[in-house]
Amino acid sequence: MGGELIKVQVKTTRTHKQTPQRVNNSNTYAFNVKRRGKLNRGAHSSESCHIFALVALDEKQIGYMKNEDIKQTMFFRVESLRGTYRDENINTPVRGRYLSDLRFEDAVCQK
Repeated sequence: MGGELIKVQVKTTRTHKQTPQRVNNSNTYAFNVKRRGKLNRGAHSSESCHIFALVALDEKQIGYMKNEDIKQTMFFRVESLRGTYRDENINTPVRGRYLSDLRFEDAVCQK
């Protein structure tokens, strides 16, 4: 970012969980991204950090997202289950994202 420091906030999750869907449950990583501070009473602002590093500890996966792209709670698919999600096996656009697809270079170089 032009020689200036980049503030990175790290959010972690230990393992994936089943997330209820309309038809079946889906295994996803859940991150409560915008909360911070003691007892999660605070919220991240646009000035608190530039990039979030989202870490799945069980699979050692890291994804990076720009602060402007972050929502309150975010869900990501499990890398070891790639290809088993319903929309990946039928002829429709894939809607879910994987942490491994969120690269640091993309988050920093985004305009």
